[in-house]
Amino acid sequence: MTALVEILAIGNELLTGDVLDTNSHWLCRQLAGRGARVSRMATLPDDMAIIGEALLAVLSRRPALIVTCGGLGPTADDLTVAAQAAALGRALAENPTAFAMVRDFYATLFRRGEVTTPDMTPARAKMAVLPAGAEPLPNSVGAAPGVLMIEGETLIAALPGVPAEM
Repeated sequence: MTALVEILAIGNELLTGDVLDTNSHWLCRQLAGRGARVSRMATLPDDMAIIGEALLAVLSRRPALIVTCGGLGPTADDLTVAAQAAALGRALAENPTAFAMVRDFYATLFRRGEVTTPDMTPARAKMAVLPAGAEPLPNSVGAAPGVLMIEGETLIAALPGVPAEM
């Protein structure tokens, strides 16, 4: 039996046409090449309610995997993790492993002279806050870890929206 997958691409910049959604195309090729079948893709704004509603709608169809891309960064409009936690009724908390990933990334950038401080600012620490039961996924290119969760029998992978990081 082929695993069913749905993709949620998240970001206002996708809906205004400022950024082309190359992530969904790339994900479809990768998943199909591994024997999965992408049954749906949707593009969503940076809106807590819309992201949460879409996640619950996808979960009601019981796919094996949901992949979201976008909305994991340090800015106020990066709402994916918080929206997923709210929709699933999961508390948010700082994850020590994710915190170490983000801290180490900024320490490296500081050593290279690419940022002025290695300090874990509130915006940076935001990227280490995950829903209860979630695991951080390493990001070898950027600061924001991915997020892996299981809800029922569905695996949810939240990936960064920057294509090289995804």
